[in-house]
Amino acid sequence: MTSLFRTTLCAAFAAVLFASATVAQEGEKPTAKPDPEIGKKVKQLGEASRDPKFARDEEAKNLIDELLQVYPTLHEKDQAAFRGALGDVFGGKKRKLDNPGLYRAAAYALGTIGGPEAGKILVGVLGSDPYGSRDWLSFQEDLYENIGRTKDEKQVSLLVKAATREPEDQVKRAAGKALRHFEDLPLAKRREIFKDLLTNYGEIESQANANVDPSDANVATRKRTLAAIRDAWNGTLSAMSGGNCGTSMEWYKWYSDNKGSDKGWKK
Repeated sequence: MTSLFRTTLCAAFAAVLFASATVAQEGEKPTAKPDPEIGKKVKQLGEASRDPKFARDEEAKNLIDELLQVYPTLHEKDQAAFRGALGDVFGGKKRKLDNPGLYRAAAYALGTIGGPEAGKILVGVLGSDPYGSRDWLSFQEDLYENIGRTKDEKQVSLLVKAATREPEDQVKRAAGKALRHFEDLPLAKRREIFKDLLTNYGEIESQANANVDPSDANVATRKRTLAAIRDAWNGTLSAMSGGNCGTSMEWYKWYSDNKGSDKGWKK
C-alpha cells in the first residue's frame, strides 16, 4: 500500500466517522413529521398491553424500551401517542400483585420522559384502583419515585404531603426520597422542602427516642418509622441544602448555623 493511498484511505475513514457523529447529533432533533412505523409500534404496544391473558407483557415491555430510547427524536405527535399508550397500560383488566412488571416499565418510562403530562399521568395512577390500595404499597414506591423523576414542580406539594402526613412507612420513605430529584429548584423552594421534611423528621426522631417505657406502642412505631426513612430523608435533605448530616438533631444544628444566610446552601 503506497503512502498516498494510505493517506487517502485514512482521510476517507475519518470523514465517514465525522459524518456518522454528525448524523448521531442531528438525530437527537425531533423528526419533521410523524413516522408511520412509530405509529405501528405504538399501536402494537397498546394491543400487547391489553392482551386479556397478559401473554404479551414481555412484548409490550420490549416495545416500551425501544420507543423510550428514540423518544427525543420522535415527532411531537408520535411522542404524545407514546405517552398516551403508557398511560393506557394501567387501564383495562388489572394484573395481579405478583405480576407488576409491565406497570413498573410504564412508570419508569413516564419518569424518564418527564414533564407535567407524565407527572399528571403517574399521579392519576396513584389515585386510582387498585394501585392506591395498601396491597399495592410496593408499586406505590415506584410511582412516587417516578413522579419525582419527572421533575414536574407541580407535584412537589403532593410529595411533601405524602412524606410528612401519610402513615405508611413505605410511602413516607418513597415520597421523601423522590423529592431529591428537585435539587435544581431555586433555593427558596428548596428551603421550604427542607424545613417541611426536617420538622416531621425531628418529631419522629424525638418520639422514637422518648424516655418512656420502651414497650410503649407509640415509641415502637416511631422507631420503626425512623429506621425506614432515615437514610432516604438524609439524602433528600442533603440534596436540598448541600449539607451532610445523619440525624435530625445534626440537621437542626446545620440549619441553625445557615438559616440566616444563603452562603452555606448549595447553589
